[in-house]
Amino acid sequence: MSPPFSTCSLETALSLSVGTGQVCDRKPLFIYLHNDASVACHVFCQQVLCSSGLLRFLTDHDFSLWPWDITHTRTRERLIGWLEVKLPNLSRIITSLTVDSYPILAMIVKLSSQLEVLCIVMGTGIVKMWPPIEHFPPLLNVRRSSSNSHFTSSSTTTVQSVKNDANSSSVGTSCGSLKPDVIVAELWQAYTTYLELLEPECAAEREIIARRRVLEEQEAAYEESLRRDQEKPQSLYSIPLFVNYVLKVTCKCYIFIVPYFIHPAPHLHPTKEWERAKAKAEEDKRKQLEEEKRINDEIKATQHRLFMAASLPPEPPTPKTPAAEAFLSTPNGVDGITTLRFRLPPQCSNDPNVKHSTMIRRFAGSDILKHVFMFMESKGYSKSDYKLFTTYPIRDLTLMDENMTLANLDLVPQETLTLELR
Repeated sequence: MSPPFSTCSLETALSLSVGTGQVCDRKPLFIYLHNDASVACHVFCQQVLCSSGLLRFLTDHDFSLWPWDITHTRTRERLIGWLEVKLPNLSRIITSLTVDSYPILAMIVKLSSQLEVLCIVMGTGIVKMWPPIEHFPPLLNVRRSSSNSHFTSSSTTTVQSVKNDANSSSVGTSCGSLKPDVIVAELWQAYTTYLELLEPECAAEREIIARRRVLEEQEAAYEESLRRDQEKPQSLYSIPLFVNYVLKVTCKCYIFIVPYFIHPAPHLHPTKEWERAKAKAEEDKRKQLEEEKRINDEIKATQHRLFMAASLPPEPPTPKTPAAEAFLSTPNGVDGITTLRFRLPPQCSNDPNVKHSTMIRRFAGSDILKHVFMFMESKGYSKSDYKLFTTYPIRDLTLMDENMTLANLDLVPQETLTLELR
């Protein structure tokens, strides 16, 4: 079975998949990059690319698969020239990979009007997934083996993490699985993540379309009313009414008729009504634009909080439990577990009878202060808007080095922190 390759140009493939007019119609674009110099190319093509599971995954969802051969330097440079304009992230990833990392299968998505690399399957079977914003650390660093799988998080950039995996795989220290069902499961998980990230934009688009439809119906009703007014008998507006007053003039003994010219009443003219309707339509349009801007701002803020939450290290288990004992025996648990209680400002409490509301989160002692600030931002409390103080002695943590561990800051095993609005 041959893969359903798309033979059009890269720009056309992008426009047909991620560049559709409506957000709900967007689909990921899969890019396959082949390199004959890699020893894994033929194995990857036979076991993964031509597998029935991957073909069914692509065809059932009508996904496009755009191929390109970068074996020769000229074709590689030509592709990088295209990607530097459309997909700079993928361009940097390609330039950092070694030959033995090929072939690669990349999932390209569009979120918040930006093209991003959401997932990459390398020729060694390693599957990489990231949040679709460049400056966020990787969500998952997945290395699959035939017997187990484990997840590790990293604070390095996307390109550096790919480069490290490529180098490690080239020396044989880490190898993924080329089982089709494992790779298809990872691609399906990436697609599910993409749909979750796209849902706020789809909801906003549906709301905007509904508002626009209401506005169009109002404008159509107004145009129909104006048309009916224009179809009224012209005599009301152009033909004067003659009222004959019969006057008797006794001195000349005859009767003459004085025509009295009467124009239609002012309220019969549609000018003022039309101006009021036009002003109302402009006001509705202005309110619609303001509402769309508010919705877009809320979407961006929600996505930012979701990315921050996804970038956090896993929360350690509750202390004094078997799971906690097992965690403390791992390298991440050597500095212990701390429970941080955040006291929120009074204006942030939903209950007027409560002076201070709190939120609690556990961290590993080896976690750094930056992770605490990321947790604050995931809850909507940005470091630029709030200060963070310890209870005793009082210290402003926002002025300290973000790379210091919580153990070095004496925040283990527990601490109460106070958020204060700047």
